[in-house]
Amino acid sequence: MGIMVMRMLWSLVAVLMIAMVRAGDEAVLLAFKAQLSDGASPTLSSWNDRAHFCSWEGVMCSHLRPVWVVELRLNSSGLTGELSPALGNLTFLQTLDLSFNWLNGEIPTTGLPWNFLR
Repeated sequence: MGIMVMRMLWSLVAVLMIAMVRAGDEAVLLAFKAQLSDGASPTLSSWNDRAHFCSWEGVMCSHLRPVWVVELRLNSSGLTGELSPALGNLTFLQTLDLSFNWLNGEIPTTGLPWNFLR
């Protein structure tokens, strides 16, 4: 009986971790969108709660469980505004391409895996 309880607890922990990571990366992306001057940009129209954030335009996620945002490619998207410091919380981000937009501010350095970022 003790082994079954431990297995159930580990399963519960795994499910909670998946939910936390999903909510975390989704919240980061929505915070980034909120910092933009025009949050209703056609490029970001798919960024809503009707679809999983991994299907949003410009977002690529890992194929592992839990899923993480590994690429954010929004080059030439006509985005304007401030870079959100929340981007630093995408801890598994490997590719960030925001070129040819009108964004102000610095790319946050906390949390990002700079040794892998392209």
